[in-house]
Amino acid sequence: MPFRRIFQLFDQTLHRVLGKELDAKLRSFFLNGAYKSLFMQLALSALTLITTIIIARLAGDSGFGIYSLVFTWISVLGVAAVFGTDDLLQKILPIHKSKKNFPKLKGGWIWANQLVLLGGGALTLVFALVVNFGQVKGLSNYAFYYNLALPVVICFALMHTNQAALRAMGNFGIGQLAEKIIQPLAFIVVLGLWYFLATVVLDVDVILARTISFVVAVVAALGLVVYHLWLKYKTIQAEYEYKTWTKSCLYFAAISTLYFLNTRLDILFLGFFEINPKEIAYYNVALKFTDLILIPFLVVCTVTMPMFAELYANAAQQKLQHLYTRVTQLVTVVVGLGALVLAIFGEFFLNWYGTTFQEGYQVLLILTVVKIIHVVVGPANLLLMMIGFEKAVAAVLALSVIVTALLHYTFIPIWGTAGAAWASLIGLCVFELGVSWVAWRKARIWTSVLGRSLSLLSKKN
Repeated sequence: MPFRRIFQLFDQTLHRVLGKELDAKLRSFFLNGAYKSLFMQLALSALTLITTIIIARLAGDSGFGIYSLVFTWISVLGVAAVFGTDDLLQKILPIHKSKKNFPKLKGGWIWANQLVLLGGGALTLVFALVVNFGQVKGLSNYAFYYNLALPVVICFALMHTNQAALRAMGNFGIGQLAEKIIQPLAFIVVLGLWYFLATVVLDVDVILARTISFVVAVVAALGLVVYHLWLKYKTIQAEYEYKTWTKSCLYFAAISTLYFLNTRLDILFLGFFEINPKEIAYYNVALKFTDLILIPFLVVCTVTMPMFAELYANAAQQKLQHLYTRVTQLVTVVVGLGALVLAIFGEFFLNWYGTTFQEGYQVLLILTVVKIIHVVVGPANLLLMMIGFEKAVAAVLALSVIVTALLHYTFIPIWGTAGAAWASLIGLCVFELGVSWVAWRKARIWTSVLGRSLSLLSKKN
């Protein structure tokens, strides 16, 4: 078949790009995981694009702006409620699996779920009290909407933790199924039913539909992890490393929350300054389009995290450097092409949401540059987290968040949404420079698209 032949040629080309420095087994592991992750990520992106267009068309500019603001906060809370358990499991489970230490493998998974349930529940309760009884700009005004969306926090955390466990065990496809297929598809179905029954969909209906879709997704994620993990190891007596895991999770939680917060400070500050919801909607659509070109990078992150941990644990420093450099080069080329298309046809794409959304084109261009810088450096923060330098990453992230927050506070009152985009760009540069310096200083890994060349040059000198 022509398609099979084309795929074989493509696969062989990627094997050559990765190089013989990585053995065939390692290359195959990466590519097989990448193909599955790419399919899931493309499906998620397509479904997300469809749902956001539907929301913008049905709820209008202001309704989409309120939806964007509410679920930005809910997403930040969800990432915080994971408490770093997703990163912890992707670090420890591959190691315990390779060493056949099944008691600690099972113990880590059980402990992670217990932490998410207790900690996530407490976090949700605190935020509910702030929203309903506090006087915080951008929160109390939309208390009703937040109350409808709050169940998503626990659902999000449980889904991410258990999907991470599946990916850590090598199940890259089903380890993303709930988040990237089931949740957005359920969202579209619920919205469709709502529109069919009521013909009018309000912003409240959209938020409630999103909440229902997350409930469906977390049930699916738990079902998958029970089938693929719990049943397989149910007779094993679990063992725990409370002190070690708690310490790692503290840093992982800080890193994940700060990192996600750093990428969403723009919308949070736009809400804080009570920018018109329409302008927030234009900004968020531009942000979502630039997120689309980041798909290859997200695929690499999903697949390489457990590989980084295993290679470093086995003292395969040269293979680790080679893997990092080659995948960063590969992703930079693909994302660069996507950025070019977005820059040329950006106004056309924005028009899908409505003619007024073209006002976000300037923001689209700035945020595209943000994504390119991120990709050129590569997944440096994830590498450091997987090889034991979580504390250093947390410190760099904290500095970056402070700088970015100060820039948002300064720029947004002057330039509005464009100011938010510029603040994000400068803040990211601070972060990428920081993690790249730490990676070289602590692990002697060059983190950039030129990393391998720089590494060879340093050896000659």
